[in-house]
Amino acid sequence: MKMKTCFTCCLLFLVCASLHANWQCSITNYARHSYKAASQNWMIMQGENGWMYFANNKGLLEFDGTNWPVYPIHNAKMRAVKAGRDGRIYVGGLQQFGYFVPNALGCLDYVCLSDTIDKRSVGNIWNIHIAEDRVYFQSDNVMFYLENERLHRAVCNNMVSSALVNKHLYVAGSGLSVLNGNEFIQIPNTTSVIDNISRRIVGMFSYQDKLLLVSNQNGLFLYENGTIQPFHSAADDFLKKNRLFCSAMKGSTLALGTVQNGVLLLSMDTGETEHISTHNGLQNKTILSLFFDREDNLWLGLDNGIDCIHLHSPIIQNSVPVGSGYASCLYRNKLYLGTNQGVFVTDYPLLLSKEQEIKPLDGVVGQIYSLTVYDDKLFCVGSNFLGVLDGDDYYSMPHIRGVWWVKPLWQKDKLLAATYTGYYLLKKTGTRWGIDKRVAGPEFSSKSLYLEPLTNALWTANKEGGLYRVLLSENCDSIIKAKCYNSEELPKGDNVYIASVNDEVIIASREGLFRYNQQGDYLERADSLERELDGRTAYTYIMEDSLRNIWYAADGALKLLHYDATQKKYYRSENEVYLNDCLIEDFEHVNILSKDMAILGMEEGFSMLNFMQKRTKQYPLNLQIRYIYLRGVKDSLVYGRSYLPNEQPLKIPYKHNSIRIEYSANNYDKSLALFYSCRLDGPVSEPWSQLGESTMKEYTMLPEGKYTFYVRTSINQEETITSSFSF
Repeated sequence: MKMKTCFTCCLLFLVCASLHANWQCSITNYARHSYKAASQNWMIMQGENGWMYFANNKGLLEFDGTNWPVYPIHNAKMRAVKAGRDGRIYVGGLQQFGYFVPNALGCLDYVCLSDTIDKRSVGNIWNIHIAEDRVYFQSDNVMFYLENERLHRAVCNNMVSSALVNKHLYVAGSGLSVLNGNEFIQIPNTTSVIDNISRRIVGMFSYQDKLLLVSNQNGLFLYENGTIQPFHSAADDFLKKNRLFCSAMKGSTLALGTVQNGVLLLSMDTGETEHISTHNGLQNKTILSLFFDREDNLWLGLDNGIDCIHLHSPIIQNSVPVGSGYASCLYRNKLYLGTNQGVFVTDYPLLLSKEQEIKPLDGVVGQIYSLTVYDDKLFCVGSNFLGVLDGDDYYSMPHIRGVWWVKPLWQKDKLLAATYTGYYLLKKTGTRWGIDKRVAGPEFSSKSLYLEPLTNALWTANKEGGLYRVLLSENCDSIIKAKCYNSEELPKGDNVYIASVNDEVIIASREGLFRYNQQGDYLERADSLERELDGRTAYTYIMEDSLRNIWYAADGALKLLHYDATQKKYYRSENEVYLNDCLIEDFEHVNILSKDMAILGMEEGFSMLNFMQKRTKQYPLNLQIRYIYLRGVKDSLVYGRSYLPNEQPLKIPYKHNSIRIEYSANNYDKSLALFYSCRLDGPVSEPWSQLGESTMKEYTMLPEGKYTFYVRTSINQEETITSSFSF
């Protein structure tokens, strides 16, 4: 299943008034129709292999980065899940608890532990804890525990919440209790305090060698040596106004999930806070569960859906969609954003995780194609207008429409405006620019336009019109020569993008990359550049920035090849693939704002990218061959692998010699896309396939014999992950 992974944001009705937006870490939304289970997700955990598990109303929901299988527990709603060290996944729900283990086909089978207990005494299982030799199941009034494969119970009335902290099992309800052996001991002087501070404790954690208590209504408290004291922070006002339902903590970061206002992140050490809700990326405001995974992503189980906040992603998203992002420009310490709805302006530098005003530019409404600064003025062009912003003064040229670009010519007192129906010269009169004359000659529509720096030539391209090199007269008022460079290798009918890379004119096309051979006046394959990039594949965009880094779009994603000025060579710091399926195809936009920050156009607005930020994964990706199916009228599963390896040899009868192989890797930050390559070794052998997004491979009519299937993906040039399976 391929899922669109653009970062979703709240919808706004845009009016000519200022808006407030946050620039913040990216969020991936998983709607219920994506994972195909119930809406509510009550508890979250991560397995040793990196897969995610959710206690969903329909059962145990599993996510390996691609697949979302769901496993029910006797039609009971699930409330709790925790992975044991014994290879089991322990679960609990309404009036029952037990565990899952993988079967021979890679699916999970359920074993009920509570089937001999009266359901009424089981009640609801709200939490599970894994100790060294025990597995605890927290019910409403009983703590069941599994020890040496035998069930025991410890009674504690009014058990609201529990936590295993520093090997001690604490229970909060009528006061605070701790388990001693198989009996709960009330901690003195806590009953009245707990009753006074909260109707419910929603989290207990270790902080500075003390027990941190998270109250659902009255804030944070620290317990030490029989005393409970308030812990004051910058989150106090938020906690007074909002009712908490859940919490999670990793390091010094405390995540607080509310009933009606999203999640608040609090740094216990610095006091910094960040509020994330539907106004800046979440699907809904009610948070039922929180979990920090081993890559420090924060997973949210919602009342309807699942969200994943990528706390250390280099992508920073804008939470207010102002339209599709086509252009951007820095002008007089302001950031201007051109969209299909007009031009919007905000202060620069951007304030991360803080509200920042963003407002429309008066008089500029409709499709924007490009923004250009020249003569200390901002030229805004689009489908309906050509406008100029001079400080606070905006004026337009009313007799010109459908403008792709405004670009400076080699003659300093002139500008070239490229429109749907040809070129115009602009000249300056006094302090204002205006239309001088139309450029005589053929009427080229220059969707892509590049001006050669040392000649009177320009390159123009349009899907219907084709690719041309046009020579202008000395005073630039007429076209004196135009040559078409389309051929059998590069036919008309597709958009191309024209740019300068390594001081050469480069054409990015769906047929690959081409370079202009100036001596021979013809196009030829840019073989060496293709080898540096993605080989001979479809390219829709290419750009060399001022640092000589190469940005390009292929396979629907934006990619980056760094340039090391000291070593004078290109390198990839990691698998730098961004915004997969989020770009506007054939209108990709990259604007370098500083030595490490770029702004990127997307279908749903803009994102900032720290392209020098290195992401060192704490754990390797887990690439697995998940399933093998026999293809037929009804495909039949014959092999599967779960979180435990399946080493059973697979023999397939020759009459079933058409198969489908599915594989996956647990990459959850969709701003960093993964691409796979595979090959088959045996009586029918093949080389490594081109990199692609597909997570399955099909073979038909395989001859008899022994085969090994290989699949690989890479995080960076040094680290390639390969998985294989023989049959």
